[in-house]
Amino acid sequence: RRYKGTFIDFGCADGYFTFTSESYFNHVIGVDVSITTINELLKTKPEHSEAKFIRSHNYFTALPDSSADVIFMSHLLHKITDMKQFIKEIKRLLKEDGELWILEPKHIINTISQNDEPNNIITQNELMTRLKDDELHFLKHVDIDENYYGAKFTKNEDLFMRFYRQT
Repeated sequence: RRYKGTFIDFGCADGYFTFTSESYFNHVIGVDVSITTINELLKTKPEHSEAKFIRSHNYFTALPDSSADVIFMSHLLHKITDMKQFIKEIKRLLKEDGELWILEPKHIINTISQNDEPNNIITQNELMTRLKDDELHFLKHVDIDENYYGAKFTKNEDLFMRFYRQT
């Protein structure tokens, strides 16, 4: 399936999801707090890649309002210390019918960085609690596989109601 629009990989780290998403989206932007990470990605990105990279500062990016059709984040929630400020930036970046896609591990697995500790696993219930916001609506949980789960959110109340009525 080909999506249109702009995909923002928030906390892009090694760029795996940033580069992979280029097959599905017109524009792809990787965001990370580490300038070292951003510089490394700019040096090592594949020749065919048109992905852009930007550094975030205290959860704020210099990207324009309503610039994202999809904001994606993987295994990032446990690193966020100011959830209110983070959600504010997510809502600012999302287009009215945009979606926030979250991928989290269900348990400690070998593919997770050695820097992560067991208490950094976010359960589905904890994810819902941390992202509770009147303007950011939960759409659905996605069972990826035995190691990962996903969740989708939107700030579009009509889209939320369509999903809500289906369940």
